[in-house]
Amino acid sequence: MLVLAWNFAVPFHGDILGFYRIGTIFPHSSYLTPDKGILAQGEVGYDGQLFLTIALDPSLADAQSIKALDNPRYRYRRILFPVLGYVLSLGWRPAIPFMLVAVNAFWFVSIVIVVVRFLAEKRQSAWWGLFILGIPGFWCSLLLTTGDLQAAFFLTMALVAFEHRRYKSLALFCGLAALTHETMLAVIGSLAIPFLFNKQVRNVAAIVLGCLPALLWNVFVLCRLPAAGSTSGIVENFSCPGGGIHEKYLSILAGPVSAKWLFDSSAFLLLCATLCLLLLAAGFQRKLRFALPCVGAYAIIFALSKMQILSYYVDFLRVFSNVVLLLVISLAVSLWPVVSRAVMLVWALFGAAFVIAFSMGAI
Repeated sequence: MLVLAWNFAVPFHGDILGFYRIGTIFPHSSYLTPDKGILAQGEVGYDGQLFLTIALDPSLADAQSIKALDNPRYRYRRILFPVLGYVLSLGWRPAIPFMLVAVNAFWFVSIVIVVVRFLAEKRQSAWWGLFILGIPGFWCSLLLTTGDLQAAFFLTMALVAFEHRRYKSLALFCGLAALTHETMLAVIGSLAIPFLFNKQVRNVAAIVLGCLPALLWNVFVLCRLPAAGSTSGIVENFSCPGGGIHEKYLSILAGPVSAKWLFDSSAFLLLCATLCLLLLAAGFQRKLRFALPCVGAYAIIFALSKMQILSYYVDFLRVFSNVVLLLVISLAVSLWPVVSRAVMLVWALFGAAFVIAFSMGAI
């Protein structure tokens, strides 16, 4: 709350739209009139402005709302976060920008609480749950108002339900996560793998049923919105395995050396190390049944990612924030607790660096 209050009062001068990184390249929603002092001059902006555009007009009844989306079919699939902001604001548009920021703050704290309780159930130190506050990707989502924190919360609840064998709750949270972010279909779909191996068809059916609303919504969006000016997002973001990673390493070697280069390259290398650590730990220790499928799903997504995702540190930190979340959750039965806590401490330093730089207007 202190971080939000500081940014609202000082860098954004009391303008809530500062949390949406609104650029000057794309047209704006008819319901959005940002002050010129808060616009990211000469930039396309960031995803927050697109979530806000949908929240201000969830049915996209105004033609200008569609024009304000860089990729309507792709953006409109992530419907639950903006709709939640609209519903909680009772449709009163002046309150929606405030509500979306407040909702993200609520999800951030809620993830901490859920992980703390999960660690306590496993007879581990509840204080380790505070490592959640050190995940830089979550701060990216909070300060730029994207739906990743909401997706992370529903994913966390789905994993806890899976661990407790509460499969009806698992189906519910699977569906909510998938309606928030379509990549959750792949990650949560991986949870069906243990059931398939054990021939637990009813549990597989529960996951499929839970994800059915999201699948139907995706079909509806494809039918509802015109193909012109839209893509699926798959071609732009994913390619042959390792292609984007190779390009990223070449870009790191090319430099030039600067503070941004140092943060970007070291954060990327730390992400690679974290994925490797999780894959090894999940492979050697099977006490968390969801660990190997989920980590494997994120490893595949990471391997297929193009430079579209990996080129900018805010993007890859945000997209793969749940990898670091899985590392914190794995502390419940960690194979190498000292190493895991040391890696989390480094992530916390990156998180603090990001928050400080953003709050000082350096990002």
